[in-house]
Amino acid sequence: MKNLRSRLQIITGNALLLAAGKPLNKQVRGGDEIALFDRTFHQMARRLAEASRKERAIVENALDMICSLDKTLRFLSVNPASTDFLLMSEDEILGRRLVEFLPKAQVDQVTEQIEGLKADAEISNLELKLIRRDGSEIHTVWSMRFSEVEQSVFCVVHNTSERKRAEEFRQELVAMITHDLCTPLASISNSVESISFGGCGDLNERGVKLIGLAQKNTLRMASLIDDLLDMEKAKAGMMQISRKKIVLNELFKKVSELLEPLATKNSMTLVVVDSIETVDADEDQLQRILTNLAGNALKYAGTGAEVVFSAKSNGNMTELSVKDNGPGIPEDKREHLFDRFYQTKAEHYELGSGLGLAICKTLAELHGGTIAVKSEVGEGTEFVVALPKV
Repeated sequence: MKNLRSRLQIITGNALLLAAGKPLNKQVRGGDEIALFDRTFHQMARRLAEASRKERAIVENALDMICSLDKTLRFLSVNPASTDFLLMSEDEILGRRLVEFLPKAQVDQVTEQIEGLKADAEISNLELKLIRRDGSEIHTVWSMRFSEVEQSVFCVVHNTSERKRAEEFRQELVAMITHDLCTPLASISNSVESISFGGCGDLNERGVKLIGLAQKNTLRMASLIDDLLDMEKAKAGMMQISRKKIVLNELFKKVSELLEPLATKNSMTLVVVDSIETVDADEDQLQRILTNLAGNALKYAGTGAEVVFSAKSNGNMTELSVKDNGPGIPEDKREHLFDRFYQTKAEHYELGSGLGLAICKTLAELHGGTIAVKSEVGEGTEFVVALPKV
């Protein structure tokens, strides 16, 4: 009995040592149930220690800042990457409050949101500026989780300063395009138009041809700039849409009339399938989508092909279709169709900027919808724009 009690005390002691994170007593000898239980306990302790080592290695080698805060937002723990974020040693950071590293304008916002953590338990993608020891600022994104058991907030912080700088550079580029390209391009367009109307005297046949080519390329460049600006505006949330009820049958006919000259030139046919469907959308932007899609079909489907406009209801979405019976698109090309500047090859046709389908996707998503392509080689292509019903 005494030996049994002694062996059980060893196991009980091991449980306390494991909880305290200390080395266990030597393993109980024997082949009975107590010895088997103690062997299993030691195996569990070794696996827990290994998992703890792996977890510690991940935290210590992470590029992101990983930390925990108490209820007053004081740092309880930080990983080595935190020193690069704040330009302080780990010991200097511990015990200091998060608000010491924030601009004054963000202090109340952060305090309120972290208070709300107790109810929501988790915050993702909280954007904060951090003020470092040298006074410089970095942009960061925080993910936070509140632990009821430990009454602490656990945080993972990602440095987004490089992304912010890239975003600012892109905005500067857009501003440059707007000012430094649009203004001289407008001047060139006006000059070319003046020459075409005899502003510099009568032109010979070659001159007329060259001026026509200049006008065509000027319009193409202006369209490219407009598409680039619109895509950047949409991405920055600056593009506004003016919604109204649109009868799709009427819009299909309007687009068909606009494209009729191109269809006639290519010996192709435009067909509008009667529909009673309506959508709540920006008419100009929706017309732009349909014109791009149908225009592509007229350019790529080939002589004698047919392009069909139709619409149908599908659950809580209204689907607008532009379908042709042309040669179709190979599978390896389809996944890239909506990428910027991606172009497929077409015989006897000068390729555009490669932004047409990209802007269609941008405008569809701006309406809360989607755009997809269905195609089989030799069986034609169908583009489907799905817009939510209101």
